[in-house]
Amino acid sequence: MGSVQVLAKALGMTAMDRMSDILSLLMGATTSNLRSKLPPISSNRFLTQRFFSVMTVDGGLIDGFPSDRSGAKYTIPKGLPLEGERRLAIEGPVHTVDDFDGTIENGYGKGTKRLVASEPIVVKVKDKTFISKMNYHEHDADVAGLHYDLVIEDLLPNTKEFEINIPRDDLKGRSAIKGRYAFRQTDKGFIVIPMKDRGVVLPKPDYRLKDVAWMEKVVQPNPEGYVIERKYDGSLGNAAWTDDSHRWAIRSHRSTPGAQSYYDRLPALEFMRFQSAFLLLRLLDQGPQLGDTILKVELVHPDDVSRVSGILNSYPDKAYETQAKRGPVQAYAWDAVKIKGVDVSRLPEGERRQLLESVIAEIRIYNTNWHVAERYTGKDPIGFYKKVISDRRGLPYAEGIVVKPIDSITEDYFKVKFRETSDWEVVPNGFIEGQGKHAGRLGAMTVRDPETGSTVQVGTGFSDSEREWIFAHRDQLEGAVVKVDMMTATESSARAPSFRGFHEGKGNTEVSLLLYAETLAGLDQEEAVRMKHKLINSARG
Repeated sequence: MGSVQVLAKALGMTAMDRMSDILSLLMGATTSNLRSKLPPISSNRFLTQRFFSVMTVDGGLIDGFPSDRSGAKYTIPKGLPLEGERRLAIEGPVHTVDDFDGTIENGYGKGTKRLVASEPIVVKVKDKTFISKMNYHEHDADVAGLHYDLVIEDLLPNTKEFEINIPRDDLKGRSAIKGRYAFRQTDKGFIVIPMKDRGVVLPKPDYRLKDVAWMEKVVQPNPEGYVIERKYDGSLGNAAWTDDSHRWAIRSHRSTPGAQSYYDRLPALEFMRFQSAFLLLRLLDQGPQLGDTILKVELVHPDDVSRVSGILNSYPDKAYETQAKRGPVQAYAWDAVKIKGVDVSRLPEGERRQLLESVIAEIRIYNTNWHVAERYTGKDPIGFYKKVISDRRGLPYAEGIVVKPIDSITEDYFKVKFRETSDWEVVPNGFIEGQGKHAGRLGAMTVRDPETGSTVQVGTGFSDSEREWIFAHRDQLEGAVVKVDMMTATESSARAPSFRGFHEGKGNTEVSLLLYAETLAGLDQEEAVRMKHKLINSARG
C-alpha cells in the first residue's frame, strides 16, 4: 500500500472515529468520572445495545430494550479454560445481564440455569479499557445439554478480539474462574485462552542502615564516588515491559503462592500509548519501543504507604474508584535490570543510573506518571539529606536517602534516615486546625510520650491529603499512636519532631488499617469500618 493510500485510510478512520464519538453523545452514552480522570481508561463509552433491535433474555427474544444492562453473550461448551488449555466459545445474540438464577420454562434454552458468578470485571478492547459486569452461568438445557454462558455488559457484539480480567473465583468456591482471558475470533467461533502473567519476581534489596556520622566520615569527602538518591516510602515493584503486550506487568518482590502481577489495578501506570484525540496521530505513534525492559520501582501515593497497599490488594473496580478520587499511584524507578533486551544488571551503578535516566525520559513522553528517583549531584550530600527529611510533603517523600557506590555492580546500598523514631500517643482534643492555606484541615497534632508524659506539637511531615484525611477523621483518631521522627529526644521535649505515620495495632484505633480498608471498600466509610474489623479478625484467627 502506498503512502497516499495509507494517509487516505488513516484520514478515513479518523473521520469514523470522530463520528463514533458524536453518535455516542447523541445516543446518550455517558462518560464516568473514573474514565475521565484516569487517561488510560476509555474516555468514550462504547456504542451501546441501543443500536440493536433484538436481544435475548432467559426464555426468548424481545424487541426493544427494557434495560441498559446487556451486552455480548458467549456459549462456552466446556466452560472457561484452565491454565494450558484452550476452549471454544460461540457468540449468540445480545443478552441481558440480570443475575438470573433459576429455571427457564420454554424456548430453546429451556432448562436449569445456575448463576455461578456475577462480578465486576475489566474488559480491554484494542486500546480501550473499562470496568464492566459479567454474568457467568452453568446452563443445563434440555436441547443443548450442559454448557456455560458468559454475558459481558456493554461489550459490543461481533467484537473480534478482546480480553477480560476476572479478579476472583465464584464466592461459593465451586468454580475456579479467576484470571485473565483472551478471546480471538476464528472461522469456527472464538478461541478462549488463559493469559500468561508476564511479571518478574526479583529479590528485595538488602539496605544497610547508616547515620549522619557515617556520611560525614565516608561520603562527604568524596560525593562523586556515590549515586545518592531520595528514598521513597511506598511499595516495592518490579516492572516488566514487552512490546507485544504494550503494557507494564508490575509485580511485588514476594514469591508467595498465588501472588500475581497488579494487572488492572494501576491503569495510570500500566499503559504507555500516545494519548491524542486524533486517530491519525495515534496510528503514526503506537507508543514506546522498549523491547524487553525490566525496571525496579517504588510505587508511591501521596496519601500514605497504606493507601498504596490498599490499592494493590483491592479488586480493580475499587482500585480504579480510589485513584479516581485520590489520584493515581506514581512509579519512581531506582534501578534497571534489562533495557531493550540488553541485560544491564552487571554494569557499574553509575552506568546503570545513566541508562535508567535515558529510558525514563523516553517513557515520560507517553506517560508522566513515571519518574526516576531524584538524584543529588552536588558537593553537600548531608545538606541534601537534611533537605529530604524536612520535605514539607512528609512521607512518602521524606523518609531519607540511599547511597550507592558509583562503581559497585552489586546491590551495595546504604540507607540513611532518622535514627530516632518513637511511638507517641495523640492526646484528647489533640488535633489543631490549621490557618491560612491549612484552614479547614489539620495544622498540628499534640502527642504525648507514654514513658515520660511529656507532650509536643507535631506540625510537619504531613502531606496536604493527610492533613485533610486526619482532620476529617479526628473523632475516630482519639488515642491513636503515631510514629514521630526527631533529631533528638529528651525527657521533656523532642527536637524537630516530624510526623512519620500512624502505628497500626496500637492505641485505641488501627488507623493505618482503616486507611487500608477504606481503599479496599472504595472509600465507602461504613464499609471501610466493617472491612477493618474483618481484617483484624482474620489476622487474629
